[in-house]
Amino acid sequence: MMKLGVMAFVTLQLLFLPSTGEEKLLCIDAGFASLGCWNDNGGNRAMSVKLHHYKSECRGSVARCMKCTKEKHWTVFGLQYKGRECFSGYDAEDTYKKHGEGSGCEDGLGGWFLNNVYKILQQCTTGLQSRA
Repeated sequence: MMKLGVMAFVTLQLLFLPSTGEEKLLCIDAGFASLGCWNDNGGNRAMSVKLHHYKSECRGSVARCMKCTKEKHWTVFGLQYKGRECFSGYDAEDTYKKHGEGSGCEDGLGGWFLNNVYKILQQCTTGLQSRA
C-alpha cells in the first residue's frame, strides 16, 4: 500500500505568473510530498530524463534533485542508487508508476532500479494587481 506523506522542506520562493486582465497568479513553494518507492527498468525508464547527466549538482539529495526539476518547470522527480541519480520528465507525474510499486528504497534516496518519488507542492492564489 502506498503512503503519501508530506516532508518538511519549504522554500520561500514567490512565482508571479501572468494571468488575464488585472489579475496575477501568486504561487509559493509548499515543499514536497513523498509518493513512495517505485520500480524502474533500465531499458524503459519510468521517468525519461536523467537530470544528473546534465548537471552533477542535481544528485546527492532530495533538495538538489527538486531544484533541478523545478528549473524545468516539472512537478515530479525521483532519486535512485542512494541519490546518485535524479530522474524526472515533463510527463513524470503520469509515468512514474509504470513498473509498479517497489520495496527496498533506502533513506528516501532510492535503490537499485528503485525510485523514491516526490511531488513538488505549491500553493497558488489569484489577486488583483494594485494600480499606483
